[in-house]
Amino acid sequence: TQDELDALGRPATSLRIQLGREVSAEEKQSVELGLINEFQRLYLGLQDTFGANFAQILSRYRSRCSTLDCVVEVKLNDGESVSGRVLDISNQGHLLLELDSCIRSIAAGDVHHLYR
Repeated sequence: TQDELDALGRPATSLRIQLGREVSAEEKQSVELGLINEFQRLYLGLQDTFGANFAQILSRYRSRCSTLDCVVEVKLNDGESVSGRVLDISNQGHLLLELDSCIRSIAAGDVHHLYR
């Protein structure tokens, strides 16, 4: 419901809200496959031009990244968890996280927004 989505505290919608009706499992699967196919198309195009357009791609990513300037918890692959404010995305694509005493560059992990 819209109330459930509003409780997330960030922009969100659903197929049911957008279409104004319940959505069948077959329709959901069709949308999922469409998203996967579109992602694959874009990803393959990105691979072809990544090196030449890296600065532009990174700039576009930063402009759309909802995690920048948010307080997050990152669960790392080794089981460690760190929390802090996201400062930026590095030129290598790493998350730059401001901790109490330093800035840490994180290459991979599960990021969870902490809404306080």
